[in-house]
Amino acid sequence: QLAKILSNRSKFQINGVSSDDYPEVIKKTEETLLEINQNDLLNAISLTSFATSKFDTNSILSGANFEINGKNFEIGATDGSRLARYQGNLSPGSELKTKQSVVIPGRALIELERLINSFKDGNEKISFYFFPGQIVFQNNDFSLSTRLINGSFPEYDKLIPKEQPSKAIFKKSDILSALDRVSILANERTNVIKMTQKKGGSAAQLIANSPDYGNATDDVDVEYNGNDIEIAFNYKYMSEAIRNIPNDKVILELDSSLSPILIKVNEKDYNYTYLIMPVQLR
Repeated sequence: QLAKILSNRSKFQINGVSSDDYPEVIKKTEETLLEINQNDLLNAISLTSFATSKFDTNSILSGANFEINGKNFEIGATDGSRLARYQGNLSPGSELKTKQSVVIPGRALIELERLINSFKDGNEKISFYFFPGQIVFQNNDFSLSTRLINGSFPEYDKLIPKEQPSKAIFKKSDILSALDRVSILANERTNVIKMTQKKGGSAAQLIANSPDYGNATDDVDVEYNGNDIEIAFNYKYMSEAIRNIPNDKVILELDSSLSPILIKVNEKDYNYTYLIMPVQLR
């Protein structure tokens, strides 16, 4: 097959292949069509997709678990060091009586987010339906089909503590600014920052130490209810989640230096939990 492009003084001949060899475009048949408000789906993707594994694109962890159960949906992602879970509602009238879970590639979620943002005007809902080995998302302006990742996603719910005894409430802009400042002198290999909080204290201290360049400390205002704690974590994991949270305040739940850090958002329309595994300092 040859494509020719001609103008007054130019000529192009481009080798191609037969359109018969192009993968067949999936068309809607009798599968159950479900709907999600596009802003809810955008929020879910932005709060979870960054937690997928970027190191092995063939791994089950390079995708996100997408689960439909009745009138609710859930997206969960983990790379082994952190975990993000978003629980929301399908659009009114949408319901799947049989629970179904699939694993969507992380790159497909990012492309879906881009398409929704590009075609927001005139659309309020995103429709989707399942095919064997695939899922299709669409609205009035686009249709995106993607292959699913085969395999069983880890049962991440079992990793999330039901309750942590200590709670720290930060102003979002304050904690983000402090992390950005201190991270300049964080170890470039580990990206580790230490946070210390005293019982009854009104400020948390962030500490970074680089063997090559020096160290930094920064105090950030906090409403804290709990015991003394000192915990280390990868600051990039913390910053990525906080930056995407739409709220003005960020709530951290803590237990000990060896227990995970939880960030929780409980709203009328959705619940969000983000877990970061601590780094053990030697």
